[in-house]
Amino acid sequence: MVGFVVMAAGIVNIYYSNKLKNAELETFQATVTKIRPIVSSAPSFPYSSYCPEVEYFLEDTLIKAHYVSLMLRDQINFKVGDTINILVDINKPKEFFLGNEFKRSKNAKALVIMGALAFASGIIVIGGSL
Repeated sequence: MVGFVVMAAGIVNIYYSNKLKNAELETFQATVTKIRPIVSSAPSFPYSSYCPEVEYFLEDTLIKAHYVSLMLRDQINFKVGDTINILVDINKPKEFFLGNEFKRSKNAKALVIMGALAFASGIIVIGGSL
């Protein structure tokens, strides 16, 4: 089970890093308005993650946007009220990237491999005990 979760996390990170590479991005200064907590409802795998929300101006229009994925608490190096630089795909102005998603792509590939190995090992162990 753990191997599957690790593998899935890697796949999600690869998806978002590819989405970032293919987007028409522009940099904006934005104000962090909220860091919304997301709590897992799965009793067997409890976790907390966060979805940062910001406001920025696109021409003369105030846009409220959210981060494209979820973040762990230790990944967030800003607080409500801070001004941060964000990357925005002009075709999806209500979503933003931070730019560190490129770095995560390399780690994500390792997560997929480790998760697949752990998942396969679990199947072998379970299969051998039957």
